[in-house]
Amino acid sequence: MNEEQVVKLLQHYRHDLMNHLQLIQGYLSMGKIEKVESKVQSCFNHYDEERKLMSLNAPSLSLWVIEFNSRYEYLRLEYNIHVQNKNLNQIDKGLKDQLEKIISCIIEESDGTELIEISLQLDEAEENTMTKVFLCIKIKVNKEEIKQKLKSMDWEYEQNISVNNEGIACQFLIP
Repeated sequence: MNEEQVVKLLQHYRHDLMNHLQLIQGYLSMGKIEKVESKVQSCFNHYDEERKLMSLNAPSLSLWVIEFNSRYEYLRLEYNIHVQNKNLNQIDKGLKDQLEKIISCIIEESDGTELIEISLQLDEAEENTMTKVFLCIKIKVNKEEIKQKLKSMDWEYEQNISVNNEGIACQFLIP
């Protein structure tokens, strides 16, 4: 990442933070204390998730996740990290590349008019040496086509892809 990209990322990050603070200030000026408390708690939750993301020692994945929403116009990513004491440094680039392939597939098959919400979750697998990656992709169009394209992709990890009412669920285990 070059200096211009870093500055752009920091500008987006600062912009998002200022938006949150302006909302809080607006709610305070209107005396809507419950809304202030809710927004502050939401901010705490967001930064706690970000802290857990950073503690994975996966800089490529962390940067990709953090800049995701500013990179894609019609995609929104939320994430939850439910793993502790994991060092994903050795598989960092491969995991990020796999997620990028999934996103590229979704972009290719979507019509560009629908806001697509994506939820990324990392969980402890039953075997303590593995981490479960779960993607829930809320999309209305071309679900079966996307599923088939995802299944035909070159996967580094064994995966399970299914279609449901909300969209597409994709999960795989990483060592």
